[in-house]
Amino acid sequence: MKINKLLYIFAFAVFAILTFPNLLTYGNFIDGIYYASISRNLAEGVGSFWKPQLTETFFPIEIEHLPFAFWLQSIPFRILGDVEFLENFWSLSQGFVCLYLIGLIYQMLTKRDGAWFPILLFAIAPLSAYAFIGNLLDNTITLFCLLATFLIVKSNDAKYFLQIVYSLLAGLCLMGSSLIKGPAGSFILFLPLVLAFTRHIQIKKSIWIFGLVLIGFLIPAYFIYNNAEAMNLIHQFYKRKADYVVANKGYITIHSDFFSIMTREIGIPFLFCLPLLLIKNLKLNFDKNGLLFLLVGLMGSFPYIFSRVPPRYIVPATPYYILALSFLFIHFADGVEEKISNSIILKRNLIILSSILFLSSFGLAAINFKSSKHLKEYYEDFVVEKLPIKPRTKVTVCNTGLLFDLYLVAVLQRTYKISLHDLPNEPYLLTRSDLDCKISNHCFRLNKKETSNYRLYQCQ
Repeated sequence: MKINKLLYIFAFAVFAILTFPNLLTYGNFIDGIYYASISRNLAEGVGSFWKPQLTETFFPIEIEHLPFAFWLQSIPFRILGDVEFLENFWSLSQGFVCLYLIGLIYQMLTKRDGAWFPILLFAIAPLSAYAFIGNLLDNTITLFCLLATFLIVKSNDAKYFLQIVYSLLAGLCLMGSSLIKGPAGSFILFLPLVLAFTRHIQIKKSIWIFGLVLIGFLIPAYFIYNNAEAMNLIHQFYKRKADYVVANKGYITIHSDFFSIMTREIGIPFLFCLPLLLIKNLKLNFDKNGLLFLLVGLMGSFPYIFSRVPPRYIVPATPYYILALSFLFIHFADGVEEKISNSIILKRNLIILSSILFLSSFGLAAINFKSSKHLKEYYEDFVVEKLPIKPRTKVTVCNTGLLFDLYLVAVLQRTYKISLHDLPNEPYLLTRSDLDCKISNHCFRLNKKETSNYRLYQCQ
């Protein structure tokens, strides 16, 4: 087997050992549970593309995000049904596709094998394992931005007809990524112009490709603009964002959050390369490819430099910083390939190590099966002990504070498809052990465990 293929397999094995252990566990990311519920509801005909629904009482119309990622995730739910952990597999599959696209883009610009190197660096970036097992919407944004990047770079070398096709498809991809969290997902739109700035293509050609990408972006925008339901959701989405900005006194100050996040995300892959680079005494490679992806990464990060945001918002920009780092250390990658190709022992050890990583990944996934490192009390009360609850019903809470327990709302909707509210006379009543609630004699408890923190009653 060629050395590049061995290193390629090793890079995916590293990604597997960092993600598989949590593949079959509960509660990896609270928002991911929400997104899975909305997607499952869409698949079952509850809500629609422009009116996605979380529960009947909490976000009956989801306006926190735009609906494209929910619709995409509803496809596996339509095909396979409401399967447990389906969102985890969906999220992880997006991760593998992103890794593959990173490798393709690297190969296209270097005209050589060696895709393993950026794949490995991206796999060990801390956010990668967290994002691609947590069902983040940023995963879908990352995938479509990388796909648009691939198509734009591909169009540069294509003949006239294919150049038009690739560019228009890239524009459609960017519209898709923008229909998730807004314009932040369309930062690749200006990639053709950056290609000209970094002398990858001529200015006239870059303007031509940019125009085609823009047309591909605007064609679906025209139909969206003429759709009343679509415009209503988009209006509510941006109004909510504007209210958030006003409540937080705007995005004016440059925050240290961004720099600390990027130091961690890029710092770990950099530190991975640096010692070996010093040992080999190889030179850093400063070229137009590294500059290109550094600029693209900055474009993707720019909105967040001025705002205090969770680290996951930086996920779509991270592959471009990783690609820039890959070109900076490209001679190191060459040195590794040369050294392993000249040593039968190193080849054998690489095969053994990759096998151990893959086997350990599957083993840890089995060991952690149905465990809940996060949100443990919710899953022990409602998932470990399956309760006979009729789906698509409403549950009365004895205290309105339970309505704002977002973890509770998420777990109950994902597991039982039920909605919480504070109106009386519903067939079910929910309380908590620390709340002083009067329970009617006509109600009997469904979850029997005495250690349960939450207590669910069926009332007649």
